[in-house]
Amino acid sequence: MNGFPIHRGNGNDSERLTTRPLSAQIFSRSTSLVHGLVPDMNPDASKIAMLRAQEVMASVGVTSFHDMYVTAEMYEAYRQLDADGDLRLRARLYLGHGVHDQLGELADSTDRVRVGGVKLISDGSIQLHTAALTEPYHDLGGCHCGGMAIPAGALGVLVAEHHAAGRQVAIHTNGDQAIDFALDAIAAARTAHPDVEVSHRLEHVQTLREDQIARMVELGVVASIFVNHVYYWGDRHRDRFLGPGRGERISPVASVVAAGLAYALHCDCPVTPVNPLFTMNTAVHRVTREGHVLGAEQRVSASDALAGYTSAAARLTGESSDKGRIAVGLLADFVVLDGDPLRSASQELNELSVLRTVVGGETVFEV
Repeated sequence: MNGFPIHRGNGNDSERLTTRPLSAQIFSRSTSLVHGLVPDMNPDASKIAMLRAQEVMASVGVTSFHDMYVTAEMYEAYRQLDADGDLRLRARLYLGHGVHDQLGELADSTDRVRVGGVKLISDGSIQLHTAALTEPYHDLGGCHCGGMAIPAGALGVLVAEHHAAGRQVAIHTNGDQAIDFALDAIAAARTAHPDVEVSHRLEHVQTLREDQIARMVELGVVASIFVNHVYYWGDRHRDRFLGPGRGERISPVASVVAAGLAYALHCDCPVTPVNPLFTMNTAVHRVTREGHVLGAEQRVSASDALAGYTSAAARLTGESSDKGRIAVGLLADFVVLDGDPLRSASQELNELSVLRTVVGGETVFEV
């Protein structure tokens, strides 16, 4: 599942951009609007925050998590917690662009800390009219389709750089135009470096189209789906931002499952709370905050929703041989619930309670 992204920077120094590599210039310009707005967090504060987050995640049944925008300081904090024996969950880290250069050669992965790749933020959010769409926003009309935080050409440069280095790239893509540009960049990188075997991932894919799903299957790109959008913003997407047609289809988990595309579900905490059972329930029932069913055809079975946090999620990260199922030889990571999540299609999964969370055979939470 996705972890706790903390975005921060050291400000924008336009006088020094010209001395940096092209990829660094691109990223600095695209993120200059947020650099300097979030205060730096020292390593000790980072460790305290991570320990608190770990307690919450364990209490709702999380055994592994993905932290999707990790700075050099955060990486060092994770390593220190691990060395001290305080990191009890398994962390898969996606570093911000440029962090690899800051850190140099990374330390070997451990049982608890592994670097999964690099995170790029290519567009914004539909709620702010900043996601890049191919058709105008429903409530704005005209030709306002949002825009890219990283222009298409620049995105291609960044993806090619990391692909050539053998790093998985996770690209934030809410709008379908952003998804098109991300897939173009990945296709170009694969063509330029055909001998590099790495599967890239798209984050959120809120307005994913059927033709894009087919293209992702062809390119071997995987989908991490922010299905909580359905509950928290589904009513407004249908009535305001996207209109009935596109709004009903957001977060199309059923189409992804039907296509055989590797996928996972996530909550994008702190945007929405960490609660896998709630997120699974949203994928199964697709009920909005106002009580409406949004896109009934995109509902999935409880089994497919559960897979989005277990077996399918492990496939997304290439860890199926280690986790995602309860089987001999796999990691002893599991959760004990007070009921059967697969009992019936009509039950509310978020009404189940976590009684115990176990990681590596060790109980990390118990009621």
